[in-house]
Amino acid sequence: IIIDKSNINGVTGGAIHFSFSSADVSFNNVKIYNGSYDGMRITSSTSACRRIKVNGLDVSRCLGTGFYAQGGGDHQLINGSFADVGESAVLLTGATRCQLQYVANRVQFGARMASSASYNSFDATISNTTNDGIYCDSASNNDFSNVRFSAGIGGSKVVMAGTAANNETTEWQTFTPTVTLVGGAGNTTPVYSTNTGLFKIVGKQCHVQVYLTGDGGAEGAGTGQVNIALPIAAGSLQVAGAYPVGTGADAAFPGSGNFHIIAVLSSSTAKLYLFSTPTTTAAMTGADQASTSRRIALNFTYIID
Repeated sequence: IIIDKSNINGVTGGAIHFSFSSADVSFNNVKIYNGSYDGMRITSSTSACRRIKVNGLDVSRCLGTGFYAQGGGDHQLINGSFADVGESAVLLTGATRCQLQYVANRVQFGARMASSASYNSFDATISNTTNDGIYCDSASNNDFSNVRFSAGIGGSKVVMAGTAANNETTEWQTFTPTVTLVGGAGNTTPVYSTNTGLFKIVGKQCHVQVYLTGDGGAEGAGTGQVNIALPIAAGSLQVAGAYPVGTGADAAFPGSGNFHIIAVLSSSTAKLYLFSTPTTTAAMTGADQASTSRRIALNFTYIID
């Protein structure tokens, strides 16, 4: 099938457009170009629109989206190619359990996810985007681990926004670690000039790096215990216990001012302890981050659902 949309008048949806209860439809070797809107569009927001399968979809010079699935699920795209597409190569706003394999070049987004789009898997090569490689807004449990990024990503390779959670990707994602002091008295939460957090989800594991250092404001004080918020909630199978997670420093600490840190994880935070002697641990408090040379450096992994 070859569709030159410049020769179709009055078409505002997709050149190939599914809706309502469309199901079990297959296409092979489809080429769509010169479109004023989307290439292939699945617009039903109901679960009845299912199993749209395309083997060979070439969309180029279209102002809209290459492959847009609003609803339904179990759709399959194999051997997709998107070039000079004005919006996203692939846009999923509600579809679930789709399998998508494609190449995208000179597009706005390599993939864009929103709303309840979940449990979709991607095998894609993305290059030359005017915006982010993958933008995921409040969509969860999607697998981007087989997405490869080439040259020319205009924004970030991966952005997780809104309530997006548990999306697997080989790319490190950023977050801002939140420090709180729990319990105790006389507390002042330390503020750092460098407040860096990275995390990566691989399978059901979340790998985390945190680096807090420098005098960014208030010095720590009080006996409240230092807690750092996790980027993703710990899972039900995470084993309780104390684990070595990193190092810290403060000029007021005895000896060299450096110490090792262990942590006990709750569902949402890492509660920090330090070795006050080589064989003794104590809660790490605000007072342990009281100097301008304060530092916390963590590197650890935990289980997620």
